[in-house]
Amino acid sequence: MIIKTFSASTVASALKQIRAEMGGDAIILKTRVCPAEETIFTGHKFEVTACIDEAVVGRKMSLEESQSGKPAGQFAGAKKTGGSNLTRLDKTLGQILSNHRTPDLMKDIDPRVQSVLVNLLDSDVPPEIARRISGKVAGRLGKSEKAEQVALEEVKNELTGLTRGEVKIQNGAKVAFIGPSGAGKTSVMGKAAAQLCSKFGQKIKLMSLDNMKVSAYEEIGAYAELLNLSTEMFDETKKRTKDDAILLIDTPPIGRDRERQSKLFEKLKIVQPDILFFVFSASARSNDLIDAANIFESFSPKFSVMTHLDETGRWGGIFTIGEYLNTPIAFVTDSPGGIGQMKLPDVSRMARQILRIEESGYDQ
Repeated sequence: MIIKTFSASTVASALKQIRAEMGGDAIILKTRVCPAEETIFTGHKFEVTACIDEAVVGRKMSLEESQSGKPAGQFAGAKKTGGSNLTRLDKTLGQILSNHRTPDLMKDIDPRVQSVLVNLLDSDVPPEIARRISGKVAGRLGKSEKAEQVALEEVKNELTGLTRGEVKIQNGAKVAFIGPSGAGKTSVMGKAAAQLCSKFGQKIKLMSLDNMKVSAYEEIGAYAELLNLSTEMFDETKKRTKDDAILLIDTPPIGRDRERQSKLFEKLKIVQPDILFFVFSASARSNDLIDAANIFESFSPKFSVMTHLDETGRWGGIFTIGEYLNTPIAFVTDSPGGIGQMKLPDVSRMARQILRIEESGYDQ
């Protein structure tokens, strides 16, 4: 077993180092917050310890040798033969290794909570978090208790800690929505506008910073027309006059493009939103959400909104964002487009879904 500790300013950055050096088969053993005296000298706030089976490393090295015809790590030369066969072999071995990750994750797990761990993993809870929760359940499990009952209580406790996001939007506030492409930022803005208008009687204006999507302004214009709202164009040279209207701000997707990230950051710096929501989709898998957390952490969002709960039953991404972006989930949505409402997270419903426990099972 190869064990190594990685230090970084954020957990997401440390995980990125682990993936680059140890690969996707690495298992997270523990995460430590560095003491203040260490942070002053190193700048590293977190330490993440990971391990990987030597046999897995050996199989990967053997694969490299089979591809190059030379010992792994040596220059293979410019000319290659049989590339298509080796590519298929690579994919096949990758699938085999992927299918055998669960037995590795079961190592040292109490047999009584193995089904709990399997359900957590199936719900796309990151492996290191799933193992941590399963360990807590095993530690609390009494002789007469059922693992599912204790797990339900533990997951509800965890979710309560990740969803404590009390949002107060006052008159004149500027509220922006950022997040990956396809997360539902514009739809969330439309839902927020509808609720603030109809339910709370607030005065609302809409703005888009998206100059990449052709229909960006037309899209917010459709919401404005439907709700009888005014829209405002972004102009960095124009100073916005203060009024009592709440300004809801849509933003473009930026991906891993540094230039796009920088441009959005500068626009938000000019607008100076009072509240910044990170919007993410329940349909996005946890590995992609970790990458998204790494991209958007520099924007320091205050709250998160989880969308598309109606499109998948795997809601483990709430743990990914809640823990790795360290941003409480304030709202969720389970309806398509701009229809429906933004709702407060129902931790009981979420816990049952994540653990695959039927509603008729245990008392909430």
